[in-house]
Amino acid sequence: MKFFLKHLIYGTLVAFMAVIFYITGIFNLIYDKDFTKISFIIIAAFIGLSLKNIKLTYNLSKFDPTVGKDLEKFYRKNEVNWIISDWFISLGLIGTMFGLIVAIGILGSMINIDISSMQTMLPKIALKISTALYTTLIGLIASQFLKFQALDISNFLDKKSENLEGCVVVNNVQVT
Repeated sequence: MKFFLKHLIYGTLVAFMAVIFYITGIFNLIYDKDFTKISFIIIAAFIGLSLKNIKLTYNLSKFDPTVGKDLEKFYRKNEVNWIISDWFISLGLIGTMFGLIVAIGILGSMINIDISSMQTMLPKIALKISTALYTTLIGLIASQFLKFQALDISNFLDKKSENLEGCVVVNNVQVT
C-alpha cells in the first residue's frame, strides 16, 4: 500500500502544479507563445498517464500471485510509460523544428532590410523561436517525470518477480 500511496501523492502533486500553473498564468503564457499547441498535447498526455499510473499502482499494491494473476500484464502496461516518454521528447523536438523553420522563413522573406521592417519582424521571429523552446522544455520535463514513474513501477515489478521466482502455487497456496 505504501507504493500506491507514493504514486497517489505524486499524482496529487501533478494536479496541484497544474492548478498553480493555471492560476499564475503560466498556461496562458504557453498558450500564447506556442502556436502549434504541441505543448498542450504533451501536458494533457502527461496528466492522463499520471492518473493511469495511480490506477496501475493501486492494482499492483493489491496484486496476489496466489490467485493466478499474471505479473506480465503489469509489465506490458508499464511499457506504455516508457514508449510515450520517448514520444514526449519527439513531440518537443517536432515543435522545435516547426518553430525554427517558421522563424527562418520569416527571416528569409525579409528582402529589403530597414529599421521599420526589422521592428515589425523581430517580435514575430521571437514568437516562433519561443515556440521552439517551450515545446522542447515541456517535452523534456514531461518525459523525465514520466520516466521517473515508469522506473519506480519497473523496480516494484522486479521485486515482485524476484519474490515469485522458485515459488509454486498449489491449490491457491504459495509453496516455496
